[in-house]
Amino acid sequence: KYSLRRKGMVALDSESKMTTVLISGATLENRNFIRAIQQAGSPTMYPLPAEPARFVAGASLSSTPVGELSRKLRQLCGTDPRVLLTMAKLEEDDRQSWVRLAHFMILLANELHEKPSYVG
Repeated sequence: KYSLRRKGMVALDSESKMTTVLISGATLENRNFIRAIQQAGSPTMYPLPAEPARFVAGASLSSTPVGELSRKLRQLCGTDPRVLLTMAKLEEDDRQSWVRLAHFMILLANELHEKPSYVG
């Protein structure tokens, strides 16, 4: 079951938990995504929710291989995600760093997709 909510596509998983999913067509290419990098790099101020956002319904970021997260992040923003991890002061060899970066990038992409005139 899927429903479109204000903050993006939301899916209900088998336990009826709501999870944000990347909206089809949402992108961060040629957009200012520094806010997502700042949030990813500030785990105390911006803790991850129990169910982080997802690129696709049914595929949690935690179970997605790092290589696939890297590929999807590059597609989303057009930038090498290892550079983004460095900017966020996150460790490239830490799986949780990739999950944090992907989560906040997905949230921002959905937000900017819903407000196309917003520069970010």
